Amino acid sequence: MLILPRQELRDKVLEFPNKYNAIIIGASEIELIGLSSFCRDSHISLFADVVNSSQKGAPTYDKVKDCIEWGKDKEELLISCAAGISRSSAIAYLIECANSNNPEASVNILDVHRHRPNQLILCYGSQILGQDVVNPIFEIYKFALEQKTTDIGLKFYLKDLDVIRKKMI
Repeated sequence: MLILPRQELRDKVLEFPNKYNAIIIGASEIELIGLSSFCRDSHISLFADVVNSSQKGAPTYDKVKDCIEWGKDKEELLISCAAGISRSSAIAYLIECANSNNPEASVNILDVHRHRPNQLILCYGSQILGQDVVNPIFEIYKFALEQKTTDIGLKFYLKDLDVIRKKMI
């Protein structure tokens, strides 16, 4: 499984047509036109990268569940959103959790210096999978921040993740 920004997905599926399965996440259909035709099989899900469920285009429980169910047990799976940072990393992590039933081990799919899994998607994932998927991410990102205390983006992400984590417990 690979987590990719849209342009890298485009390059990969054009280089190897019909090799990969893909979950392609976007805020509108227009930005995704044509990508799925180069995939072996694909699942397109439309939602924005927002963390407030009342915002327009927010991820929904059903869309997250559909992505997890579609991607579970798929081989040669690429997961992509615009930047390959938030929505796609959250979905990839949840699929790993679904495949292994071990959030602590599944967190290894994430690169703490690149990925910031969308917190709303993680909350839905915890409900869907019936397990806490937020704490393992919180712990590994907290450790990364302790190693690199000057990463402002990571500090803000960790603070937001802690708020979500406290609401869930």
